[in-house]
Amino acid sequence: MSNPWIQFKNMSFTYEGAGRRALKNINLTFYRGEKVLIIGANASGKSTLVRALRGKLATDEFQGTIEGEIINYDLEMETVDATAMADAVDHHLEETLEENGKRKRSSDYIPNFSEELKHRILEHPIEANTSLERLSEGQRDIQNFVNNVNYEQSVFIFDEPLANLAPRAGQIFIDLVDDIHHNTDATIVMVDYRIEEVLYRPVDRVIVLSEGRIIFDGDSEKLLKRNILNSLGVGEPAYVSAIRYTGYPLDKVRNISNVNYLHGPDLKRTIESWLMTVPNFVQKRSDQPILTLDNVSYTYPWRDQPTLCNISTQVFKGDMIAIVGKNGSGKSTLGQMMDGNIRPDSGTMTWLGEEVTEDNLCQMKQETVYIQQNIDQSILDFTVKDYLNGIAANCNYSAEEAEEVIRDSLKRTGLIYAAELQIGQLSFGQQKRIMLSSALINQPSLLIIEEPSEGQDYHHYNEFMQYLYQINQEQEIAIIINTHNTDLVLEFTRHAWVLSEGELIADTQPIRIATDYRLIQRAFLRESNLYIFARQIGLIDPYNFIKKFMDYHREVNR
Repeated sequence: MSNPWIQFKNMSFTYEGAGRRALKNINLTFYRGEKVLIIGANASGKSTLVRALRGKLATDEFQGTIEGEIINYDLEMETVDATAMADAVDHHLEETLEENGKRKRSSDYIPNFSEELKHRILEHPIEANTSLERLSEGQRDIQNFVNNVNYEQSVFIFDEPLANLAPRAGQIFIDLVDDIHHNTDATIVMVDYRIEEVLYRPVDRVIVLSEGRIIFDGDSEKLLKRNILNSLGVGEPAYVSAIRYTGYPLDKVRNISNVNYLHGPDLKRTIESWLMTVPNFVQKRSDQPILTLDNVSYTYPWRDQPTLCNISTQVFKGDMIAIVGKNGSGKSTLGQMMDGNIRPDSGTMTWLGEEVTEDNLCQMKQETVYIQQNIDQSILDFTVKDYLNGIAANCNYSAEEAEEVIRDSLKRTGLIYAAELQIGQLSFGQQKRIMLSSALINQPSLLIIEEPSEGQDYHHYNEFMQYLYQINQEQEIAIIINTHNTDLVLEFTRHAWVLSEGELIADTQPIRIATDYRLIQRAFLRESNLYIFARQIGLIDPYNFIKKFMDYHREVNR
């Protein structure tokens, strides 16, 4: 065991003015050179623990009272907020799209950014320093960062670094962090909800927090076999849930934290037997088109290259569609076009059988609701009821009708109890559900949602998606979800649009985005761990396994 750099002994912390402690009786020791993952649900104490590591508690920035002891064994150890490295990786990948003013395809990307960075910056720093022009701006940002850090005296802290990264970019980032750790013996602390994605590369310890207390502190193998994550609102890897559903003893599984090397005696036979007991869920697609896009393109005034290029597709009544692709592929622009906020430069849009023109654009916008990724800060001081009353007033409801439709919308999203609360008092997940309630008041035909899982732990994300799924099933509202979350796409949607460099490269079944290697490479996605798991244990039909598991998993969690 290496030397400790900080220790907490029976440490608790209460923010000034708070009625309860944010951290409770914490006993933890962090060691030099280790790589630690901290996980927990919303309000579990993760952010407060990170602030404690940075020495920011009980300061002007975060006022409050510390009980117990915080022992700094080495006062020269410096914590470094390294989350910006994730943005630098994404910046580099975006830059590789441009060469001599021309757009490049994903197939032209550097195959492994982490390997190139390791060679140029970590293993040959002198060479990198003398050839800066060969590096992208994103690489230079990272080089300047890693070359100006004293690794022996620094702790890299990554706070939810995967939140805004496309799946493949997330893998590249995790590779980069792993390379830095192995090449420099740096001390690394990562905080994230996405345990399955972070464990793509090994960590030394996992610390699980719940309601300010340490629930678990140990290696990932033991954690995944204990069956506690779902109950804590974190969410275990999907392949672990699959094993658990079959009744197979998790203590018999070897390498459970690394799906590429996982195995267990008779595991394949057990999975196959279970699959025979799971019914097929069949959902027929409607033949009533709501929106048709025919060869539409769009270029922002400040750009030379089109953001959307010759997109042709349809949305049918009751559809549940995912839009996926790397950052900058055109997903948000397509969403804004379908909401009527952006008009195509060329091509046609048809709404309910009529071509969209200036004369009927207003009708399309009235029947389409776009829930953006971030909550409008100007509404936070309104009570939920007052805010929804304002929405209802714009829809020309009578007072009696408004009261009824508001009550119904809150009931459908499980927020009747919050009617008199200020929106700013609610959690991010609850605020997202208020936006969904406001959408239901409009009685839309089409609902477009940006990143519904961002900023939410597993419990709240699943709860929100279950509300969406129920609304889609009961009211046949077509729902389009812009997301990086592959598991969300597999579990809840029935169709997927894949964008790459502004082109619609696939209009397909969701399972393809997790299993089709060529499509995954072009759109900067990643293979689903469920698909890797199915191959690893030798299942003959991995597609049937994934579909049946996801349908079963969704119904179990309703």
